[in-house]
Amino acid sequence: MTNIDLTTASYPGNFAVQQDDLNTRVQVQSRKFDCSSVNLLSANTYTIFTMNASQIPVNVLISVNTAEGGAATLDVGDEDLITRFETDADINAIGVTPTLDATKEYTASKEIRIQPSADLDTAIFSVAVEYIDLETAVTT
Repeated sequence: MTNIDLTTASYPGNFAVQQDDLNTRVQVQSRKFDCSSVNLLSANTYTIFTMNASQIPVNVLISVNTAEGGAATLDVGDEDLITRFETDADINAIGVTPTLDATKEYTASKEIRIQPSADLDTAIFSVAVEYIDLETAVTT
């Protein structure tokens, strides 16, 4: 299995990254995928961003704007366990799959990855990770 790093400039335009600072305590990273432009293959995992040491994911959200059709699902995890945050999220229907209590404190940088169960060539979807960054958290 090959891991494709989508955080590099090799995939300009199609995989837009957004990071919002929410009250300096909780942050969100999201990535949008347009599989009709660039297919995602089930034989690969895809690095979508990196959690640094002291960052704690608390929620993962998968939002499907255009359904794939068929029986394709999506796993979301990290480089140690591809199903850490979500196993078999349905990307065949428009809607949102929230994963609550996705808590995992990282003591070293870890890649957040996705893996489809089938080749994707139609779906348009986003994956967002809400996390606490202990290094930038404001204390009161």
